[in-house]
Order: sequence, then C-alpha cells, then structure tokens
Amino acid sequence: MNLISYIEKYGNKTFDDKPLNGVDKLILSNLSYVDFKHIVAKNSFIKIRLEEAGEEFFSNNYDKGKKILAVKGGIKLLKAMYKTARYKDLLLFNYESIINDVEQFSALSIEIKPKLVYVSFEGTDDLVIGWKEDFEMCYKFPVKSQKSAINYMNAHFTFKDCKLILGGHSKGGNLSLVAAMYSNFLVRNKIIEIYSYDGQGLLEEQLNSSRYKKIEDRFIHVIPNNSVVGLMLYSTNNRVIKTNYVGVLSHFALNWQVDENDLIDDELKKSSIDLKNRMDKWLEKYNKEEKEKFVEEIFEVFNKNNITSLMQIAHNPKMFIKLLNDTSKVDSTASMMFKEFVDMVRTFFFKNVKEKITKK
Repeated sequence: MNLISYIEKYGNKTFDDKPLNGVDKLILSNLSYVDFKHIVAKNSFIKIRLEEAGEEFFSNNYDKGKKILAVKGGIKLLKAMYKTARYKDLLLFNYESIINDVEQFSALSIEIKPKLVYVSFEGTDDLVIGWKEDFEMCYKFPVKSQKSAINYMNAHFTFKDCKLILGGHSKGGNLSLVAAMYSNFLVRNKIIEIYSYDGQGLLEEQLNSSRYKKIEDRFIHVIPNNSVVGLMLYSTNNRVIKTNYVGVLSHFALNWQVDENDLIDDELKKSSIDLKNRMDKWLEKYNKEEKEKFVEEIFEVFNKNNITSLMQIAHNPKMFIKLLNDTSKVDSTASMMFKEFVDMVRTFFFKNVKEKITKK
C-alpha cells in the first residue's frame, strides 16, 4: 500500500477514530510542496481549512503545468485528501515561500488539533538554486534556506502555546532538523518530534554539537532502502523503510510502502551502502575551498546557459550534452570532482538496477 491507497482506505476515519500515525506524518511533510501562496495566510491569525484550500487551489487551476515529481506528488496527495473526513478540517496557516537568486525555501504550518501543530518544510523542487543549496550543504553551514527555517520557527512559535512536530522531505527534512536545533529554547521545548524523510544529514561539526545532542532523542531520519539523497553527509537515528522502486524514483515518497499505521521497515540495499562509502570518501578527499569552487564553477555553467530550472534540460538532450561539455572546461579540480561525482552516481544506478533484476 502506498500513500494514496492509504488515504483512499482510511480517509473516512477521523483522528478520533484512528489516531495520528507515521503515515499521516509523512503525508503532511509533503503538503509543503504545494504552492499555497495565493491561498494560505502568512500569519497565524488567519487559518483556512484544508477542504477550503483544496477547493480554491483546484478551482483556480493552480495545479496546471506542474511537472516536477515531488511537486506533482504533493498536489496528488492534496487532491486525494482535501475532501476526506480525516484531513478536511486540518487548519493551514503561516505559509512562507522565498524564491530568489540565492535561495529556495517554503514552509507551512498545519494545525492537527488544538495546540498540536505540524510544521512542514518543502524539499528541493526543479529550481537550480535549490539544487545549488543542496551541494552547498556539503561544506557550508548554515545555507540561506537553513537560516530561513530557523527564523520561521522563532517568528511564528516563540510565544505560541502548542506542541510542535517538524517534518520535511528531501532538503525539507534537513531544514526540519536544523530548525529544531537552532530555534530558541522556548520553541525547542515545544518540539516533540522531528522527521527528516530522505533528507541530507549534517556536517560532522554540527552532528557532534551540543545543539544536536539536545534534540537527538526526538529526531528520526527515515531513508528508503535505495536511498541516495538521504545518504549525503552524516546522520544518526536512521530508519530504513521499504520501496519497490530504484534510483530517483525511490526518493519519491509516494512510492514508499506503508501499512495501516506506519511505514514498513526494510534494510539498506548494498548499492546504497557502496554509494554512501564512496560519497563519504569523495567529500573527505577535498577541502572546503575545493568544494566551494566546485559548486560555484559547476553552477556558473548553468548560469551562463540561462538555465534556472531543471525542466529546461529534462527534455532537451542537446542542452544536456552542451552542459556536460561546458563542465569539462571548468577549473581542473572542479572538473575532476564533477567526473568523479557523475561516475559515483552512474555506478550506483547500474548496481541498483542489477539488484532489482537479480531479485526478480
């Protein structure tokens, strides 16, 4: 059973009938992929029921033209849930979205019941700047979106009387963790659970910090058995769950397997273990300055080609080939790092597919 079939099966049960569980929390983490900027207020004084937000979203065709997998997934979940007895009375508020030349950030507050709020942080969409931030996390802390996540929590919840659950998918998972670590103590004391769903880990300095130790017992890092993104950097409290998909599709939360109350546990595939080992060695091989130059050089290639969205190259083989050629002309160290990175990911996918075929 996946998230959609879960909603179809249990959507008629309220949270009184069937208490909030691990599947619900994963679903809510993906709602922040939906663009609610025309619908949900930026403050906590005006709240809108999920049913009303869904009606407005789809009646105004805000779902049209969305091609990115994670965004489409968030919209698909919204469509499945906004009229159900289980979810229709959820209250949405504090919607923030920041998109500019240096940052991609979005967050949404969801009141499940009085004094219990789920804060959902959006992961990376198709914007190149979002992917640049993902790579910056390998040598820099905090990046812009991490600062925004901390500011979001402090601005909205310092004086609010409630318990908090933080969660996010992909980069949103990292933001939920960092926001919990670095929000002020009044906010931090209200947080009861923190979920990173296949989100990047932390730099070693942050992982070993007192800030992390203070929230570690409330944090769970959920990764699929074919994880890629969730293996970046360092983490503890890892929980491996089942997906029947390989490669990029294993990162997509709608492909994760669930039962009536929770995600289904599994073991990390050997291809992912090998990738993790190679990725750690790759990061340890280069110093901070080399990593920074690599990111700046590679993403400058995108800038020179006026590419702001991955969709611009997704269906344009000529542009993709040009980008590969251009990256071979950058600084020699950056070029070597890029070649090693591509080979690392390519090897993972080949091993991943081979595991899938062998299993059959």
